[in-house]
Amino acid sequence: MKVLFVRNINYVPDGADEAVAIDTIQKATGLTVEVETIDVVLPTIYKSFDATSLVKGLWGLDGIKQQLRDTQQIPQDYYHMVVFFYKSSRTDVAYWTYPNDLNGSAFIEFPTRDEWKGSVKLGMCHEFLHACHRLCAFQGIVTLDDMDRYDGNLDPMNGSNYQRNIGVLQPYFQRIDTPLENWKKPGYIKRFLVQLLTKTVSVYKTLAIMQQQELLWDNPANVRHSCRVIMDEYNLSWAEKDLLCACIEQESRFKVGAIGSLNADGTRDYGLCQFNNGVNKETGEPFWIGKGADFASIDEVLADPSKNVRILVREYKKGNLKWWASYSTGAYKQFLPK
Repeated sequence: MKVLFVRNINYVPDGADEAVAIDTIQKATGLTVEVETIDVVLPTIYKSFDATSLVKGLWGLDGIKQQLRDTQQIPQDYYHMVVFFYKSSRTDVAYWTYPNDLNGSAFIEFPTRDEWKGSVKLGMCHEFLHACHRLCAFQGIVTLDDMDRYDGNLDPMNGSNYQRNIGVLQPYFQRIDTPLENWKKPGYIKRFLVQLLTKTVSVYKTLAIMQQQELLWDNPANVRHSCRVIMDEYNLSWAEKDLLCACIEQESRFKVGAIGSLNADGTRDYGLCQFNNGVNKETGEPFWIGKGADFASIDEVLADPSKNVRILVREYKKGNLKWWASYSTGAYKQFLPK
């Protein structure tokens, strides 16, 4: 299978991580992946993907496929996949595998950030299987793509979502691995219907599964898992989830009913994410707990760990993680994966 890595000018490649990603993909799927690379200099213009994404508040690149076509460096019907790597300063960007092709290729948009170092393997393995589903659709084959169910997503070799989707794709790997110029492609109408059906089935199946998935808050291990499941809804990277979970562990040791000791100003911090019950001295308005604040009462903070996590993610995306001492002091670092 031929894959093209397109590296934008501001992207600093991690060759070792990329090589590990390709090796993992080959072992997991049995495919032989041939990678070529080119460098480009393209502007990164952002747009909201709310109209096409289940998860709201995420952004991607506007017009990037046409920019790549205009470079005239990507031949028609030659590469099975094209991956565009670029560095971003935004926290609300995400990996995307597009529903439509780029010159016959499945197209993956792959942002990177300094904080995500080491995440290329996991991100590439995940998006590679999305792209295989797209290649099936390009040949008129309907498959169920529920990679975004995220059960076991940290283990590309044995994670449930990987094994489940590899099992769905296995009968078609040999077919989509043939040279693109030899493909007998379906007509536009059939291809459109296949893509629509594939997306509709995948979306509703994934939503149904997500609704059935129970979040458990009864012990630290289950609390940590539930936190990561919620963070997946916001399409956070693995590195971002590790960061936020490390902060939560430092703040409360994953105890839903945690009550902090008395602060120097006479306030206390409550709940899984340790929200303070103080007020703004200038306005008298509560920071987190009280009338008009995120939580109506201390009881709500202690009773709703899911809301704790969602507010933490919201503030992280706003650049406000520094409000938590676990982050501002660096104490969270002891809980990062080794």
